[in-house]
Amino acid sequence: MRWPQVPIRQLCDATGTTDPRRKPGVSFRYIDISGIDRDMKRIATTVDILGSDAPSRARQIVQTSDVLVSTVRPNLNAVASVPEELDGAIASTGFCVLRARKKLLVPRYLFFFTRTEPFVASLLQHVRGANYPAVTDRNVLDVRIPWPPLSEQQRIVEILDQADALRKKRAEADAKAARILPALFYKMFGDPATNPKGWPVKPIGEQIEDIERRDPSAQPGELFTYIDIAGVNGQIGVITDAKTLMGAEAPSRARQIVRVNDVIISTVRPYLRATALVPMQYDNQICSTGFCVLRAKAGIGFGFLYALSRLQWFTDQLNARARGASYPAVTDADVFNLRVPQPNDLDIHKSFDKRVLDVLLQQEKRREVADKIDNLFETLLHRAFTGDLTAQWREVHMKELLQEMEHQARQLNLRGHEA
Repeated sequence: MRWPQVPIRQLCDATGTTDPRRKPGVSFRYIDISGIDRDMKRIATTVDILGSDAPSRARQIVQTSDVLVSTVRPNLNAVASVPEELDGAIASTGFCVLRARKKLLVPRYLFFFTRTEPFVASLLQHVRGANYPAVTDRNVLDVRIPWPPLSEQQRIVEILDQADALRKKRAEADAKAARILPALFYKMFGDPATNPKGWPVKPIGEQIEDIERRDPSAQPGELFTYIDIAGVNGQIGVITDAKTLMGAEAPSRARQIVRVNDVIISTVRPYLRATALVPMQYDNQICSTGFCVLRAKAGIGFGFLYALSRLQWFTDQLNARARGASYPAVTDADVFNLRVPQPNDLDIHKSFDKRVLDVLLQQEKRREVADKIDNLFETLLHRAFTGDLTAQWREVHMKELLQEMEHQARQLNLRGHEA
């Protein structure tokens, strides 16, 4: 059975707009694109704003189950479903707000479709702008969605919701695991803001060795591994992606040689917390000059430096030193000059180094499980919109489904869809 492919606009209702500035003394919940968790596809943060302070983009009134699709950088697939607690909130005009016509389209089915590769690919055909790539609401609404009967849509949603729940549990476990390292740091060294253990306070620059540099383009025919800022997952503090390049393809920023257990800290947008400990697989490879590289003296104390880089206190210190509004950044000197309390006892550092490596080993095992869950979900997502996911269920309910499809077709005045 082939489902009709229908433009999303035909299955959605119009949404409303408002200008919060007309009620300057009334506060509202504002949903911005930066508040979307792109990994979990949810609204992670909102801001309470007075109408008098409303951004010019705060215009779209959203309802429970609306689907928000960022029209800016659509390749990042910043999409989310509006939860009940945000009913009536106001979203940025940087979103296309999709409100499923519930007699025709299950909202969660629409939400899952916006997470698929075909949906993203459809938008990428219409991207305009190099520095600020974007599409229009019209481009989103013109995308064609596979349109099975409501009962089959609901069955697909039930299966995908179960799989998505596993991903959410994994994310919750990751969030708990991310708190282990800071907790160990505070237990061993104390809060760097107050130095309760009275350790000597020194600049980070006194605790590290110089690093080497080389230009891979000098050997145009040789392969090398390149670690860029985009390859570091700031949420968990690990390198998740690195590129294998020919020397001739080397970016101008590919200059710093990293060694195992070096700590790399992004100096660009420090609030993203893109810091990581270099694992053995990237020993003697190249990272971007957008990183500040910390190499512990004699290879002892890297655990301290890495765990320090994962503290909110550390992030706050760098944010306070960042310069530039549209491209906030710090310098290597800002990191080197940051004064932190730490013990002179090498045995304490060696012990902590081992504990950090143990934590990261467990984290790697969790990531392997997480990758399997993510791959399973992506497979289910693909099968859901090709019809494979519910093929057996569909055979059992074929008669009812054909009647339902005919009813839906009449509602949209569609004829001649293939079965």
